[in-house]
Amino acid sequence: SMQDSGKDRLGQKTNRLSTRSILQQKLKQQQYFFAGAAYNLGRAYHHLGIVHLAVPYYERVLSLPPPANYPGSGRAYDLKMEAAYNLSLIYTASGSTELAAKVLRTYCYV
Repeated sequence: SMQDSGKDRLGQKTNRLSTRSILQQKLKQQQYFFAGAAYNLGRAYHHLGIVHLAVPYYERVLSLPPPANYPGSGRAYDLKMEAAYNLSLIYTASGSTELAAKVLRTYCYV
């Protein structure tokens, strides 16, 4: 009947919206985990003194969106300040103090 058909379409639309919401949340979680991995790789290269390999990973952390809004997320899981600070150390050591200051102004001042 027409009524059953309308309910089916409404149920399908609700399922699509629910699936989309779940997929968006999973994507945000993956971005958080990717940011953590990128930060850790940058930190490892930085620690080893291979700074030309560390820089792109720190920059990648800075380019990602903020962490997802799910329980436990927030500032504690946003690695941008740490990545920016470490990047500023690299820039300062290489003599690019203006670039270091710009990164600190953009990401580290509250």
